[in-house]
Amino acid sequence: MARNILCSLLAILVMVATFPPTDVPPAMAQGAKPSAFNCSTATGIPQAECEALVALYNSTNGANWINKGGWLVTDTPCSWYGVTCVLGHVLLLSLTNNQLNGSIPPEVGNLTSLQALLLASNQLTGSIPSTLGSLTNLQRLLLDRNRLSGSIPAQLGNLSNLQELSLHNNRLSGSIPPQLGNPTGLRTLALNNNQLTGNIPPALGNLVNLRTLSLNDNRLSGNIPAQLGNLSNLLTLALDHNLLQGTLPPELGNLTNLLSLYLHYNSLHGALPQTFTNLTKLSTFFFFNTALCEPGDAAFQNWLNGIGNLRRTGVICFDCIQVYDVPKPECDALVSLYISTNGDNWRIHDRWLNSNEACGWSGIGCTSGRVTSIYLSSNNLSGTITSQLGNLTQLEYIRLDGNQLVGNLPLGLGSLTNLIELHLNDNQFSGPIPADLGNLSSLQWLILSNNQLTGPIPPELGVLPSLYRLYLDGNQLSGNIPPQLGNLRFLFGLYLDHNQLSGPVPTQLTNLTDLLELRLNDNPLTGRLPPGLINLTQLFTFWFDNTSLCEPSDTAFQSWLTGISDLRRTGVICPLKQVRAYVPLVIR
Repeated sequence: MARNILCSLLAILVMVATFPPTDVPPAMAQGAKPSAFNCSTATGIPQAECEALVALYNSTNGANWINKGGWLVTDTPCSWYGVTCVLGHVLLLSLTNNQLNGSIPPEVGNLTSLQALLLASNQLTGSIPSTLGSLTNLQRLLLDRNRLSGSIPAQLGNLSNLQELSLHNNRLSGSIPPQLGNPTGLRTLALNNNQLTGNIPPALGNLVNLRTLSLNDNRLSGNIPAQLGNLSNLLTLALDHNLLQGTLPPELGNLTNLLSLYLHYNSLHGALPQTFTNLTKLSTFFFFNTALCEPGDAAFQNWLNGIGNLRRTGVICFDCIQVYDVPKPECDALVSLYISTNGDNWRIHDRWLNSNEACGWSGIGCTSGRVTSIYLSSNNLSGTITSQLGNLTQLEYIRLDGNQLVGNLPLGLGSLTNLIELHLNDNQFSGPIPADLGNLSSLQWLILSNNQLTGPIPPELGVLPSLYRLYLDGNQLSGNIPPQLGNLRFLFGLYLDHNQLSGPVPTQLTNLTDLLELRLNDNPLTGRLPPGLINLTQLFTFWFDNTSLCEPSDTAFQSWLTGISDLRRTGVICPLKQVRAYVPLVIR
């Protein structure tokens, strides 16, 4: 019988050897591994350059490239698809739109003779390696239309021969390194459609050979630097769809070769500089959805109307010098509000920009020659609010609710330390809640409901000593409820419902003994309601339905809960904590 078993086993082994699986490559049978290639046997380029190419292939899933002809098959890397060599070095690496998927390995920085690195339109992820700053012969670096993240390496400023840097349509964040102003031979700098923040570096004004500067569709803030007026060869300047503020520097009028200028969707304000009439070649000019106004003189209007592709605010500048009842900066701030929110289309805009008494403009209230209130609720305001609103330092009441305002909450609100009520609800504001709202020591009402605000609730809001109402409901806020909100001891109403808040309810909310209304519903909150909530004896509205919160089962808590007149609950009783019974150890 043993002999029969042995014969059967031998027969099986023969069958396996005779019919190996043909649909799975041997190297993939145990899972995908980096392809092995011995660069010591390769010819035509130094071993270090060969190894850099192999690292790129392995790091970007080369086996699935659309075209990978010759890669890791022949021992002549200069014949591989997309590789061009001259005099024994790789000079060009062109793999655009070739389905590269993965990260750029740091070894690419060893291709020290490289003049062009073209990896656009792939699925590259991760950060841009700082080792690319070693490629001092590089003239073209195209990494656009990928999924790259992280910051732009400052080392790219070492690329003294660079002529084209294209990083647009990625997920890059952080600030623009001022070192990018070093490669003075640069002709194209395209950083648009990322998530870049901070100011535009004045050092970019050193790029005197630049033809195209595209910084649009980011989150850049601050003023436009006057140094950009040094770019006398510039043909296209795209700064639109950012958070830029302030007035336009007259130095931009030095860009006499400019063909296209895009400034729309920013918080820019003030008059277009008279120097712009020097831009006689300008054929495209967009400055709509800003608070920029147009000088009304015939020469400027003739120049402006001669631009073929023009999208404007259409607002003639109003000279606040003729307004006598409020300081000029306050008048300028009101004019900026009117322009940036399409004042001509307001439902009511009586006397605005038609009277030299700003305190008589509809919706404006003054005390002792200072603007103290703005009441423009449900008045068909659209567009954005500029940072000039922060110049109204005596403001006590702002009512801009029920309009179609968009963009981020304006910078400068945190300087309005006399503000008592801020109503910006029922608009389409987006972006984060500014942390500097925590500076508003007199604030009693903060109403930001029903917008599209994102990010966490700033813990700085927990230091507002006078706050009575905090309504943040109907947004897309995320993260935990900050425990600092428990410091708001005068709070009557706290609306956090219909967001994306998660985690437990902080026990510090049990300190809010004056609270009348608490709405937490429609959030992915989890855990046990703090038992100390029974201290909130004046609470008559408590909504926590459509959450994953559970209710303590003890009689005191349930009695308090059922005594609330306006109650919306989950009805889920928290499970009792498990108590592990003592079992004596018996040794046998």
